[in-house]
Amino acid sequence: MRHRATTTHLFSLIALASFAPAQDWDYAAAAAYHEQLGGHALMITIDGKVVFERYSNGYSSSQGHVLHSCTKSITSVLCAFAVQDKLIASYDEKVSDTITEWQVDARRKVITYRQLLGLVSGIAGGENGQPPTYKDSIKQVMFADPGTAFSYGPYPFQIFGEALRRKLVPSKRSVADYLTAKILVPLNMTPSAWINFATGEPNLPSGAQFTASEWIKFGEFVRLGGMWNNQRLLSQSLLDELFQNNISNKPDYGVSWWLTLPDGVAPDDTVAARGAQSQRLWVIRSERMVILRFADSPVWTFDHGDDGFFAALMPAAVAKIGDGCKGAGGVPSLVAVTPPKIGTTFEWRIGNLPATPTLGITYVGLSNTSWGTVALPLDLSFLGAPGCRLFVSTDFALPWAGASSVTQRLPVPNSNTLSVHRFYMQSAVVDGTANTLAMTLSDAGVVRVGVR
Repeated sequence: MRHRATTTHLFSLIALASFAPAQDWDYAAAAAYHEQLGGHALMITIDGKVVFERYSNGYSSSQGHVLHSCTKSITSVLCAFAVQDKLIASYDEKVSDTITEWQVDARRKVITYRQLLGLVSGIAGGENGQPPTYKDSIKQVMFADPGTAFSYGPYPFQIFGEALRRKLVPSKRSVADYLTAKILVPLNMTPSAWINFATGEPNLPSGAQFTASEWIKFGEFVRLGGMWNNQRLLSQSLLDELFQNNISNKPDYGVSWWLTLPDGVAPDDTVAARGAQSQRLWVIRSERMVILRFADSPVWTFDHGDDGFFAALMPAAVAKIGDGCKGAGGVPSLVAVTPPKIGTTFEWRIGNLPATPTLGITYVGLSNTSWGTVALPLDLSFLGAPGCRLFVSTDFALPWAGASSVTQRLPVPNSNTLSVHRFYMQSAVVDGTANTLAMTLSDAGVVRVGVR
């Protein structure tokens, strides 16, 4: 269906539209932002291939870097493997089925693995730093009923370690053995160090260290939904459950993974492993992208630091995606006059129009691959317009009238929700001399909304 566009209607639908791949990232701006705030390493992959890599502030590619709490995200994936292997019946199995000491406590006995690693078990997370042993962690105090409050900290991950340790006893394997067999060896992922790994009880909330080239493998495995070297290692549905929020008062946290809120600048499907001093591993399936950041950035905050980075990496941009067809004034052009930044007015010009006044419509579409059931681009030769191809879905129509060139404008709402979303544009021009259809089409473009 085609709509006469209103700004509110148009951009509300654009905010719901899926992303499309692009290659116009501003790596240099993102790297500058990262380095100014204590960045040590920045590595970006698209489709598993490194497209940007830089080391700074005294770091090199050969140095292992502490992950801090990014380790927590590895632990959640280890739990997913345990569910797949039937060591754990499901994420909703009661931890007390294994840690039987908890069965005498009315609140502890109902805690599930989903709640435990989602940090909503009611057990106090504890202070970051040196966590307790697996055995001692299970004694940590409760401060709330399960599923009612969020508490960040290392204790739940060490508790998971104790539960997994007990489940592995019959097979005479340690937690380190299981982690090695399920993640490290299959991904050919060698840690530079891991606290307490040699004891068989690796520090699960914060103990891992990797070089950038090793750590990014984990992000790629997650991006691929549990695939590696064209083989399925982990069920995607089990993996994706880790990215589901479990408590309304902490909407940006899943099961040991950080989620993107609607008002964030990053793409909506971005999930992240985050650690102290702003360690980051962002996974963005919609962009086929993984971004790794090692740093020592105490001033980088979860909101402003991450938003600033993505604002630098993914600026407002317009790019041509298809050629128009020739009319009386040549091939109509479609060129941005101002960038499509949130909170501003996006302006573009349609040029090479007939010298005498004519009419036209600029179509704004949410897709450049399909228009209803019709595949795009669509060759209009069958309508009497040879050489003309429609590149965009005609979801919204912006009519115009003029000669030689026409300028159109569209206010972009001041909402981060629109950031990084794309839409597509192409103008149809009435031109009686052009062809049997008496119409030409302008060049087509993709428009990415940005913060800067």
